[in-house]
Order: sequence, then C-alpha cells, then structure tokens
Amino acid sequence: MAARKTGKRESAGQSQSLQSAVALEARRLRTMLREVSQRFAGDLESEIVEALEMVDEIADGPQKKVELQTILDDMRALEVKPRKGRIRDLKRIDKLVREMTRRLEDLL
Repeated sequence: MAARKTGKRESAGQSQSLQSAVALEARRLRTMLREVSQRFAGDLESEIVEALEMVDEIADGPQKKVELQTILDDMRALEVKPRKGRIRDLKRIDKLVREMTRRLEDLL
C-alpha cells in the first residue's frame, strides 16, 4: 500500500507540474498575441499614413476623380463591428487598405 501512496503523490506532483507548464505557456501565448497584434496594427497604420500622403500628391484630372470617388465609396462601404473584435473585421480593413494603396499608387 505504500507504493500507492507514493504513486498518488507523484501523480499530484506531476499534475501540479503540468498545470504550471500550461499556465506558463498561456502567459507566453498572451504575450505573443499582444506583440503580433500591435505589430499588425502598427504596420497597417503606417500604410494608411502613406496613403494619406499619396492623396495629397495626386494631381487633378477627371479620371483621377473617378478613381478617388471609387476609393471613397469602398471606404464608406466598409462594415465592421469593433466591439466584437473579430479577425474577419481586421482582414476586411487590411484588404481595403492594401487595395486603396495600390489604387493610389496607380494614380501617381
């Protein structure tokens, strides 16, 4: 019976060790999420700033006004629900910013 008691202690110790390992990895995961999301948002914000600078550089012209109107319509049509914090909303914003940047580059 002494072996059983020792087995239970080891099992409890292993369980505690396992719980500690899971908690440690969960903390690491939380840190990774924070770093990745901050980097993603920072990169996207930089791209938006570049787009703003491009808008200021665009010369007047009828074709350019049509394209700018299309960009504006796309921006206004963007639907997101920030309170829900969904990845699909981030993807929509990312796609819009990349498309807008590409179109603005073509206008320069």
